[in-house]
Amino acid sequence: MKRMFNSLAAAALALTLSACASWWGPSGPMLLQGQVRLNGPPPAEVVAVEVRLIDRGEPRMPVTLAEQTLVHPRSLPVTFSLPVIDARRLPANGVYVLEARLYDSQGERARTQEDVRWRPGDQQAVELLLTAKPR
Repeated sequence: MKRMFNSLAAAALALTLSACASWWGPSGPMLLQGQVRLNGPPPAEVVAVEVRLIDRGEPRMPVTLAEQTLVHPRSLPVTFSLPVIDARRLPANGVYVLEARLYDSQGERARTQEDVRWRPGDQQAVELLLTAKPR
């Protein structure tokens, strides 16, 4: 009985390791990296910066592909790193947009004003410029 349990445990471990290897394989995630900058003076306290990669191929139903929230960043600009799952499988003619938002203690303070387009497989660092919302 113990021998069968050990065999099953070894098989489960091998299956798990092979799944992990395929995760980081050629069709696995890639890291989309860049910086978020603020156009103008920063608020007294930045509570969070949120960065999202959105598929806008279907305008009536955008899909968030990757998201990162940086809580209490030390300073601006903020560096981000989004893991994009199966980036190489995304259609090259899709509409992929990066957007960022900055929050202070009273809510959303700034956001990207223009669409920053991204193409699957593009490994260049991206810079997102935030513009303060009028109060």
